[in-house]
Amino acid sequence: MEQQKEMNYYERQEQRLRLNNQNRAEITVFHVLHPETWLGRIGYFGEECEMVAAGEKSPLVRYDGNMVFDCQYDFCIPSNDGEMLGLIRKWNAGERNLGIFNQIYNRVQELGGIYLIWH
Repeated sequence: MEQQKEMNYYERQEQRLRLNNQNRAEITVFHVLHPETWLGRIGYFGEECEMVAAGEKSPLVRYDGNMVFDCQYDFCIPSNDGEMLGLIRKWNAGERNLGIFNQIYNRVQELGGIYLIWH
């Protein structure tokens, strides 16, 4: 029984690594198709949250080919988008509701972007 738990742990770690590496590969391919790739994050905490809400920090970063760490970004889109910036600022200003979340999700799709699913 203990051996099975260990195997399950290692299998889960292998699955996690595979999924996270797949996200990095998807970003790379997206960047080949869209040289102006922007990576975005939705939720921030503490001082960063306040800075994003106030427009002092952008939740979108232009992808430069450097390493993307697990859970660092939530999506990638082919352009720096003012509407997306506004939606994410609202979210971080306290309007954390399903309506805003759906608008962010829909905007990623409208822009032809992809969501990243980290484990």
